[in-house]
Parts: sequence; structure tokens; C-alpha cells
Amino acid sequence: ASLGAVRAFETADPSGTLGAPLEVGSDPSDVAFVPDTPYAVVANSLTPSNYVVVDVSDPATLTLAAEGPSPLGVVYGATSIPDTADVLVTISDFASVFLRRVTIGLDGQPTELWTTIAPGTSFPLGVAVDPTTGLALMAAPGMNALLVQDIESQQQRAIPWQDVSGPCYVALVP
Repeated sequence: ASLGAVRAFETADPSGTLGAPLEVGSDPSDVAFVPDTPYAVVANSLTPSNYVVVDVSDPATLTLAAEGPSPLGVVYGATSIPDTADVLVTISDFASVFLRRVTIGLDGQPTELWTTIAPGTSFPLGVAVDPTTGLALMAAPGMNALLVQDIESQQQRAIPWQDVSGPCYVALVP
């Protein structure tokens, strides 16, 4: 992503199949491909701060399928939930951290399923999903905590980190 746009390509030949840029906002910050669909969700941090659904069925010509709502805050991350058409989106209004679950319909339209809130100043750059346990792990730098979200029950807890800022990102071994 650059200049407010995203591009796609075939992994077997990136330079030969690099598609035209699709402008989605001034600062696309994360992308999540929705399993078993022709869609990807792009998080936009700035102008507008929202998420968009992009049809990636033809990497040479991406098209905008839908635009999610602009929350009262900044959208940073997007991560798909394995074996679903759902995506987790991270948001901050600088007083709280939000984790929003949306499902992407067959027509590319997003529907919000739920949103959880953790009070505290943070920059939630992304979220990792463990399909075995059904947990989503979200780094909360600024709060110096790791937020652990049960995807089904929507229960959330914060695990204190160190006395230094962090963590910034979370990754899981598949």
C-alpha cells in the first residue's frame, strides 16, 4: 500500500502481474483476505478512518465492493478469522481500544456482529487469531498489556506486560 492505494499480484510472478493501484484512503494500514471469497478488507488509518471491502478476484483490476462505517476513532488493523467470512478490525479513540467483528456477505457488504471495548490509551496495530482456542490476541502498547478476546463469548481480559511500552505486534505459529 502506498499513496493511499492498494495493489495486488499473483505470487508466482509479482513483477509481471502487479495490478493497477486502487485508491482506498490516505493511509491504508492493514489488509485481511476473507477466506473462500473474492474479497479483502483494507483498514484505513486516515482520511477517512474506516475499512473498505475490495474485490480481489482479478488482481490486475481491483474494485471497491463496499465501504465500512467511519468509527469515532482510528482504524488500524484487520485480521480474518479462519474458516469464516469474518474479520476483526482494531480501532482506537485514544481513550479506549475497540475490537470489532464484521462478516462479509456474498455481495461484499460488511455487517457488524459485535464490538468490545477496553478502556485505555493504546495503538492497536493488529490482532492475531488462534483458531484452535478461539482466542484473538491484540497488542496494546501504551496500556502495556496483551488483550485476550474470546471470539465466541466476547469476554476479554488484559494481561499486564512489562514496565516498558509494548507489546506492539502479536503473531502466532500456525
